[in-house]
Amino acid sequence: MITMRRGFRLSEVPVLVDLLHIAKAMTWDGCHKVYLVMDQGQVDEFTACDYTLVPPDLTLMQAWWEESCSLRFVQAVWTRDDPSEGFVRVIDQFSEEDE
Repeated sequence: MITMRRGFRLSEVPVLVDLLHIAKAMTWDGCHKVYLVMDQGQVDEFTACDYTLVPPDLTLMQAWWEESCSLRFVQAVWTRDDPSEGFVRVIDQFSEEDE
């Protein structure tokens, strides 16, 4: 698990920046779940579940992160035969160190 100092910038997570470049879209549940939508199958799935998808954008994701509750996390999601295998942790819940 990646552990960061409290108040870190998402741009400090190189794998997140790399994933943003190849993601098809991103979405946020308005509370703590931030998802990078990585393929067309997942675009279709998230759309069917009434998520609002937007183009990948680090500045917007940072704003979502700052507005999220303490349960916040970021996952990248790909289409797989076993749907649970498609969710990849990018930033885990509680990944920030207590100061």
